[in-house]
Amino acid sequence: LFDRGEVGKFNTLMRYVSTVGSPLPDGLPEVAREYLAATSAPPSWVDWSQMEKARLFFIDNNVHISTALSFAAMPACYLVPPVARLLGATHGLKYPSKRMAETGQFTVYLMQPGAFEAGSRFIPAAQKVRLLHASIRHHLRRENRWDEAESGTPICQED
Repeated sequence: LFDRGEVGKFNTLMRYVSTVGSPLPDGLPEVAREYLAATSAPPSWVDWSQMEKARLFFIDNNVHISTALSFAAMPACYLVPPVARLLGATHGLKYPSKRMAETGQFTVYLMQPGAFEAGSRFIPAAQKVRLLHASIRHHLRRENRWDEAESGTPICQED
C-alpha cells in the first residue's frame, strides 16, 4: 500500500470496516481484502471453552483487571526502555489518555459474548491495531528511527 501510494484511500475506506460480516467497501485495494480475509477468523486450534472461561473470569473481575491495566500494566510500558523509545518516536507519550481509552475499548470488544461472530466489533478492531503496528514498523524502519540490533523489532508480538 505504501509503495503504491494507496494508504490514504485505504485509511479512508477502513473507517467503514467496523463489524464482522459486513461487506467490505468498494475500492478497497486487493491486498487489503486479502489481509482482511486471511485474518477474519480465529485459527482452528482455538479452545473455545478456555476462551469462555477467560471471558467469564474477566466479567467477574472486570473492576480489578481494568484497574490493574489502567494503573499498573499500561503505565509500566513507559518504564520499559524499548517501549518508551517506541512511544516517544510515535508521539504515544503525548497522549496517554487516548492510548488508555483505545486499549480499554479494545478489551471491551474482546470480552463481549460472540466477540468472534458476525456483528462483533472485535476482529476489525484487532485487524486495525495490527495494521497500525505494521505501519509504525514500516515508518520507523524507512526513516531509520529505530535500532533493531539494540532494541529488537518495534512493536513485536511480545510487546
